[in-house]
Amino acid sequence: FVESVDVTQRKGSPVNEDARTGDTAWMALALFKNVQRNADKTLAKAIATSRDSKAASNFESTGRLADLKATLQDKTGGIVTAAKSQELIAKLKPAQQERLNRANEAMRYLQSLKGSDGGFRRGPEGQHEDAKIISTEENATVAAAAQHAYELTQDGTFFDSYADSVRWLGTSGAFDRSGGFFTRGMANGALDARYSTEANTTPLLALGPEVLD
Repeated sequence: FVESVDVTQRKGSPVNEDARTGDTAWMALALFKNVQRNADKTLAKAIATSRDSKAASNFESTGRLADLKATLQDKTGGIVTAAKSQELIAKLKPAQQERLNRANEAMRYLQSLKGSDGGFRRGPEGQHEDAKIISTEENATVAAAAQHAYELTQDGTFFDSYADSVRWLGTSGAFDRSGGFFTRGMANGALDARYSTEANTTPLLALGPEVLD
């Protein structure tokens, strides 16, 4: 369903012609998470068969790649490197590789929606009213998807997308510093200062408290 039509069901348009930023970013994030989980399993199995059984045990109990990286930092210089990412990707099964390809394609589409201020528009320029909206929650979702994309592929343009969306969240006025909450974002070139639940829960879930601080 997601591959054939836009999830907003706007006139049944193909997803690559009329997709909305939030829907596409969530799809990409889900695909990246799926690939990452399988890559983590591959990495855990490889470590489990190596001489460092303690690292494998720690990773198995926490399930977090960051924990394994910290454990092996002194021995290997870290796990999340360009070479290691490519090694893991090379071991993915065809179905996982296809998911990664779809996620990368979705990210490329999202990158085409970035404005001069670093914010990601809801839709393509000139097609419909969505192009005039830069949503707080959708940019937070783009940041999360871009972070996963960079960790898996080490593609610097994905890191740039992450940095741009986070920078926009912090400098566009979307965050009300005096009140301590996010507004809905921008609409028609002006700040939409209304409060919404999604505009505050999504950045917290997508970015985490450390980034928000």
